[in-house]
Amino acid sequence: MYISKVTAVVHVCILTVICFLRPPPAKKAKLAWEGSYKEDPFVFFTEDEELWPIMRDFYQISDTFPNLQLLVRCYEGKKRTVYLVSKEVKDILQYNENSLKVINCGLRVMVRSRNDKTKAMSLFRLAQDGIPTLLPFIHGRRVEIKQEDAILLLTEENPHIHKLTAEAREQLKPLEEGSIVMVYEPDMSNPDAVHCKMVFVGWRGKVTVRSFVPKNDRRHFLLLCGVDVEVRQTKRRQLALEREAKGQTANEEAEEGAGQEDEEEGTGEDVAMATRSDDETLATTETSDTVEEGTSAIDSDAQSSIKE
Repeated sequence: MYISKVTAVVHVCILTVICFLRPPPAKKAKLAWEGSYKEDPFVFFTEDEELWPIMRDFYQISDTFPNLQLLVRCYEGKKRTVYLVSKEVKDILQYNENSLKVINCGLRVMVRSRNDKTKAMSLFRLAQDGIPTLLPFIHGRRVEIKQEDAILLLTEENPHIHKLTAEAREQLKPLEEGSIVMVYEPDMSNPDAVHCKMVFVGWRGKVTVRSFVPKNDRRHFLLLCGVDVEVRQTKRRQLALEREAKGQTANEEAEEGAGQEDEEEGTGEDVAMATRSDDETLATTETSDTVEEGTSAIDSDAQSSIKE
C-alpha cells in the first residue's frame, strides 16, 4: 500500500517535470499583409442590386449579360466604378477572401458621372476600357458614324451636333443626354476608307457631343484614319505660340499707352507749374517796379524840400 502511494507520487512528479520542460505551443504565424493598409473590399452585384436595373434599361443591355460578375469596391456610399470579372476570378475572390490580398482586379466597364445632378438613368457612363467586351450586349444608345465623324470627334473637344453627318444627327436626335457608344463600320467598297472597326464611347449633351477616349487611343484612331498627328501637334504649338505673342503684344501696347498717358499727365502738370511760376514772377516784377516808383517819388520830394 505504501509502495503504491510512493509510486503514484513519483509519477505525478515526473509528469510535472515533463510539462515544464515541454516548449510552449507555437503561435499562429501572421500573414505578410496583416496589420498593414487594408484594401477596399470586392463587393459583387446580387440579384437585388438596385443599380443594375437602371444600367440595363438605360443602355438596353441583353438578359444574357452576366451581371452577377460585376463588382464595386465599397459596401455603402457612392459606388464610383463598376468592374467586370470572369466566373473563375469571381470564385477565387470569394473563396479566398481572408487568405488572399488583391490590390486591383477586373475590367472597368462603367464610371460614375461627375454631373450627379443629371437624371438617375445617366449617372453611370460607359468606360472606354470595357466597351469592346460590353458592346455585344448593348442594343441601345449606339450611334453609327462615318470616318469624317470619327475624325471630327477625335480632333475637337466639344463639336456641335450640326457638324456631324446627316445620318449621325438623325441617330442622336431622339437620344437624351448621357453616355453613348459610337461605332464605325468599315466600308470595304471605298479603297480610301479605314478598313477596320472602331468603337469608342462619348457623351451626348444638349447641343454638343464629345468623345471620352484616352490620349494614346485617340492617337491610334487618328493614325488609322490617316491623320498626321505630328503635323496637328505642330500646328497646335504654333497657334499657342501665336496666341502668347499676341497676348504679350497687347500687354506691351497697354503698358505703352499707360506710360504715354502718364507722360502727358506729367507734361500737363509741368506746364501748369511753369505757368504758375511765370505768373508769380510777373507779379513779383510788377510789385518791385511799383516799390521802385514809390521810392523814386519819395526821393524826388525829399530833394525838393532840401533845396527849399
